[in-house]
Amino acid sequence: MNNRNTHTIITILILISFIFSSCSDVFIEQSDEELLTYGSWKVESVVTEPLIPLEDTGVAVSFEENCPHDEVLNFNHDGTYYISKNFNLCEGSNSDPVLLSGTWQITEKASKKVIDFITEESNSTYALQSISRSSLVLKEEWLKTGNTKITTYQNTKFEK
Repeated sequence: MNNRNTHTIITILILISFIFSSCSDVFIEQSDEELLTYGSWKVESVVTEPLIPLEDTGVAVSFEENCPHDEVLNFNHDGTYYISKNFNLCEGSNSDPVLLSGTWQITEKASKKVIDFITEESNSTYALQSISRSSLVLKEEWLKTGNTKITTYQNTKFEK
């Protein structure tokens, strides 16, 4: 074999190996349902609006529930969900562990995607602000008061 043929074969092999190695980086688009059911979702932050003023300080803060970061949300492929709270107690918390369950579905209301959480006792609807493999942002609104709560969850498969 001459040098020209050897050079051509080596170039082709390099190109083929580059193509196959770059295939692992190809992004496969997933539906919101697929993203929700990929792993568990742990509360990262909770922000309420309007901000609540601290007495006599003039400073406004976001109200956070007692021990909000101790909540894990699991969406299952069969349309059921589980929420576990207070299983890893925050310092100073004396709350008992709670396990909530029901069904979930993504629907559209007023041209916005929402997640409906359904139990025998109640239904709750949260606006689906954003979702990726590592982050989920849900917004809850109270129409009577105008207050909102935005909860950001981190997928436990991508915890820092």
